[in-house]
Amino acid sequence: MSSVEPAHDSPLTSCAREPIHTPGAIQPYGVLLVVDPESLRVHERAISQPSLLQQHGEPLTQRIDEVLGGVLAPFTALFQQAAIGSSAHVGAVHLDGHGRHQLLVHRSATDLLVELEAPVAGQPGSLEELYPAIRQLMTDIESAATVEDLCQLAAAHMRRLTGFDRTLVYQFDPGWNGVVVAEDGNGLLPSYLDLRFPESDIPAQARELYRRNRVRLIADNNYTPAPLMRAEHHRDAPATDLSLAVLRSVSPVHLHYMRNMGTGASMSVSLVHKASCGGWCPATPCCRGACRTTCAPPASSWARSCHCRSP
Repeated sequence: MSSVEPAHDSPLTSCAREPIHTPGAIQPYGVLLVVDPESLRVHERAISQPSLLQQHGEPLTQRIDEVLGGVLAPFTALFQQAAIGSSAHVGAVHLDGHGRHQLLVHRSATDLLVELEAPVAGQPGSLEELYPAIRQLMTDIESAATVEDLCQLAAAHMRRLTGFDRTLVYQFDPGWNGVVVAEDGNGLLPSYLDLRFPESDIPAQARELYRRNRVRLIADNNYTPAPLMRAEHHRDAPATDLSLAVLRSVSPVHLHYMRNMGTGASMSVSLVHKASCGGWCPATPCCRGACRTTCAPPASSWARSCHCRSP
């Protein structure tokens, strides 16, 4: 009797099947609390700063208005009213000894996701300083005669907004293969204009994430994820869907890809047409060497991300 060797997935197939919406961790730049929408008790948490636990105690099983020194209590009604599928930037809250954190709330089918994004080092940026850029964009849009002109305008505006060294506009064809149709850069990084990529570079589940969550920021391709920890009563629940979370940890495969490409950090904005992800606008800084240095984007504050999310 002969035995049949089990079939092994190819790397491309494995990548396409990776459950990237349920990574079980966040990027280490803040706090994620996974809350029961009915009881408002925390049943999962990821905290990148151990000193927060030392100062405020373990949030697991506590009500959302009791954790982190009660700083979230004023937003209890908003948490209760969040509609399924919604995401909102609530504002800034001050955590004693840890600065102002941007508060974001997302409602999935089963959970309430409460994120506190840590302050950005250096100039944090503000909505007020973005207004001139927004006005200039509106003026420039009126002068764009073709889709190609509009794509080039988007690339240039994104690079000015973020301070990155290169931005691209990447368009999908009907078979989900991609081509770089516009680019803006300062010469520090090589040109990718007209470069073509196969469908497997951005598989279906990644495109779906880009459709649902239109801005993705990776501040350092060498980060150590902060794992989601669960309360005992929630231990056997299905993996938590972090599709809407800004801090969601990204695929190790993608981080390896970034390192191979010499990309230390990136920010991507989805271009959605008729409810489908028709393309995206990735931006990257120039990070030389082995990418062991944190290449944090100079404009990663929520104010700029919020502007990028605007329709």
